[in-house]
Amino acid sequence: MGSSVDIAAVSALALRGDKPAFQPLDPVDVRAYPHKAVDFISDYYANVESMPVLPGVKPGYLQEELMPSPPTYPMPFDITMKELKASVVPGMTHWASPNFFAFFPATNSAAAIAGDLIASAMNTVGFTWQAVPMATEMEVLALDWLAQLLRLSATFINHTSTGSRGTGGGVILGSRHHQRSYASHLCCRP
Repeated sequence: MGSSVDIAAVSALALRGDKPAFQPLDPVDVRAYPHKAVDFISDYYANVESMPVLPGVKPGYLQEELMPSPPTYPMPFDITMKELKASVVPGMTHWASPNFFAFFPATNSAAAIAGDLIASAMNTVGFTWQAVPMATEMEVLALDWLAQLLRLSATFINHTSTGSRGTGGGVILGSRHHQRSYASHLCCRP
């Protein structure tokens, strides 16, 4: 193992005075980076069966692989991808491998990966209806669907097929974001 990234060259780049402008949503990058990430993901799934399920690393290995100090500005995405391949992937337990028998891979799919990408791009925090109406509406609808699939009584359904409102599920628990905001406001009170 060992990073294929030239740490000395990257460190020298980080110390130069000509730092690039920070543009987190440059349209060219927004198109290029996910394409590179999708290529990485596709290659990963194509080859995961041939990778050792358990990593052959020792505690502390990553500190020898990556730069000792954080970069002072955003690193080029290609360098990040090289570090991911050379240093991060070899230290992973590959849960996606068909040779991993501790659990079964029921939590991921191509649609879920695409959905995560889209949800991350939307960058919403749905802790109230007003913050993201769609998130609250989707939660209520998904729980109605679940109640129907489980053949639960109408008591558990929020919107009935006749258009009347039930007393069912959805929107009963705050999110962790809401809980944090609420707790921080309580702490700030005089």
